[in-house]
Order: sequence, then structure tokens, then C-alpha cells
Amino acid sequence: MSTTHQRSSIPSQRTRLSALTLTVAFAAALVVPSVSAPAPANAAIDATGWWYPAMGVDDAHAAGWTGEGVKIAVIESHFNPDAPAVAGANVSVNQSFECGGTPGVTTETSDDALHGVGVVQMLAGPFGLDGDVGGIAPKAAIEVFTLGGPDCLLTDIDSNDQSPLGRAIIGAVDAGNDIISISYGQTPFSGDYEAIAYAIAHDVVVVSSSPNKLDQQHLLYPVGANGVVSVAAVAGNLDLLDDNGTAVITPEITVVAPGISVGTVGKTGDWSGLSTSNGSSVSAPLVAGALALTKQKFPDATGNQLIHALINSTASAQNNLGRDTVNGYGYGLISLAALLMSDPLSYPNENPLMDKSFGMPTEADVAAVKGITPPPTKEPTESASPQPSKTADGGDEQPSTPGEVVSDGPGALPWVIGGAIMVVGVGIIVFSVMRFRRDAGRS
Repeated sequence: MSTTHQRSSIPSQRTRLSALTLTVAFAAALVVPSVSAPAPANAAIDATGWWYPAMGVDDAHAAGWTGEGVKIAVIESHFNPDAPAVAGANVSVNQSFECGGTPGVTTETSDDALHGVGVVQMLAGPFGLDGDVGGIAPKAAIEVFTLGGPDCLLTDIDSNDQSPLGRAIIGAVDAGNDIISISYGQTPFSGDYEAIAYAIAHDVVVVSSSPNKLDQQHLLYPVGANGVVSVAAVAGNLDLLDDNGTAVITPEITVVAPGISVGTVGKTGDWSGLSTSNGSSVSAPLVAGALALTKQKFPDATGNQLIHALINSTASAQNNLGRDTVNGYGYGLISLAALLMSDPLSYPNENPLMDKSFGMPTEADVAAVKGITPPPTKEPTESASPQPSKTADGGDEQPSTPGEVVSDGPGALPWVIGGAIMVVGVGIIVFSVMRFRRDAGRS
């Protein structure tokens, strides 16, 4: 992990002005025609459930868009299918990719299990903070791929140089899922990029959370992979998640979505206890769910067309702000109403996110999976993918070391990290695993 130099957390005047411009534009973009006219049924929702009315989820559901007929894969280390937060939901568990023989299904309120349930609840939970709030895509078919671990996530690498996460992505594609939601981060093995190429080639959208800490910004997989929808967390006032007062900026983020002070059900020692979550782990499934609603409305739309519709219907797109690679907002704040009113079929069947600075997988990789002659590989554009990109604390973002794993946690949504250091010339890989949390946001 690279060493970074600390810089003052006080934003510059230019940053403050940029943030103000974005905030005004985002607020304006939320005022768009509703999907349907009825008043929200959850007007008395607890304050920590702000994302539900803010995204207009009730309007979408009232119009019939609930994700029905769409399959979403959620890749997690642990999950409790009997947790009250997902009771009655259309959820199944796939345990085929658990590494090292470690069980991924548990009834214990461990951090990993709470994390898994919290992520799935955002998609399908029949109740939320106070029993009356459902998930964003409650009728979607959710398949949870449990990996077990976390220790074996770094060492159970197959002959194709794929980690358990990479193998689960391929498994999710083969199982017929339309969208894959991942709230993990790690540094990749070479075969892991092949898994992303496999998903793109088979018309599956991959959605990934982003780092929640400044020292996690070198974790490029899957958030930094070409073709992946990368999501950052924002609060109700549109501030990004911060690390000790400094905004955590991922330069190549795709969109931002609610992820701060978001309510979940389940806390340590009590599956029915209420918690608040801070982190992009809950933001990623909200974006995946929004795409599922759009897929339901436009079943003939390809995954690539859905991504086009997503980035062209955001708050920034509605206000002609373009892509922000400086302040960490990417193409802007997701707008569910605008996304559902868009026409994905009007966009080309080409993935618009193939220009990230790390450059993998390439369009040639995707073409190879399809068995066709690959097109010329496009070079990353400097404006969209600065290299090296600057982290929020001023240090250069460094290339990844294969084998480091991170997971956003439940409630507080901690990221679980493992590292692998390649000793060049000797050919020895030394693995080390550590766990740390971001600031607790659970009550």
C-alpha cells in the first residue's frame, strides 16, 4: 500500500465553488416530472430513510416498476436468508463459490452477515426502518452468491488466476442474472478482469461500490475496471462520504447515490434492531435496483444501453455539467425518475465505461469472449481518466498489488482488507490479511 502525504482538509475556494455548483444543479435535477402522480405513502418515514422519498421510489412502484422479471445477483461473503429484513423477499442463495470450504450462510449477527443482509435489504427488504419501507426493487429475483472467508479470499486462487470474487461473477452470469451488485473492493488477479469481460460480453451490468477510506483508493477491482458502474455514497445534502473530514474522492466514479445515514434492519446481537449505515455498500444496490426497474420497463434494452441511459439521465446530465473527475461525482447524482423516463433503446449497444485509466478489461478482451475479431483498443482519455489520479489527501493513486481485499460493512459497513505483495525477481507472493472499519454509523 503506497504512502500518501497528508494535505489540509480545508477545501480550496475552487473546490467550494465547484461543490456549490454541483449541489445547486443536483437539487434542481431532483425536480423532474414524477413517474406517477400519487403522493408518497411513506410521508412519515424516519429521517434516516431519506433516500426512499428523495429517489421517488414510491412513485416508481405505483407506476408498476418494481423489478419484476429481472434477476439481480448480489455477491457477499456471508448472508442470513432468515433475517427479518428480507423475510418474504424473492431471495435465493448460491453457495457454489464459497472459498476454502468456509460457510457463507449464517444466523450469527457477524459484521459480514449484517453487511450481506443490509445490502440485499436495499434491493428487496419488505420493511425497513419502521416496518413500512420496502427495497427499491422488491419484485426482482435476487440471487445471493456467498463467498465465505474472509481469509481464503486471498489464497483460494484457481489455475486461471481468478479469485473467488472473479469466479462468482462468472457464476452469476452463467446463472442468467441481468445485473450484478458488488459491495466489495480488492486488488485484482489477472483472471478477475476476464470475469468482467465475460459479464460485458454476455450483456450483464456489473455495479460496484467504491472506497470509503482514503487509504483504500488503490483498490481497483471491481470499481476501477472498464465497463463497471462505479458508485460513491452521498448524504441528503449531497456531500460525499468523508474520512476524518476529508472527502473520499474516486476520480473515475460513474454516479453517486444515497449512502449516508441510510436505515437498515439488524445490528450486533439483534437481527430486528434498527441501524443507520454509512458507506457505498448501500449505494451500489440502490443503483443496481434502479437499473432493474428500468430493465423491467425496457426488457429489450441491453446492459450497455442501460448504462448509457443511467449516465445520461443523472442530475449532471440534466444540467449539462458533464463528467466530474475532480470532485468525485462522476456523471452525477442518479435520478430514478429521469432514468425511467429515458429511452435506453435509443442508445448504441456499446459500453460507455471502457476508458478507465487502468485499462482492463479491454474491448479486445470483450470481443474475444464473444469470439469475434476485436476492434482497435481505445486509449483512455486524459480528461475522463487522469493518470496518475489524485486521491483526496493529495497522494498519487498507485497501481494495485494483486490480492488485497476490502468489503464495506453492515450498518457502519466496514471494509475488510487483505494484501498480497509480489516480491519481484524472487517470484514469492507473501499474503497478509487485516481488517479495519470505517467510522461507525450505526445506532
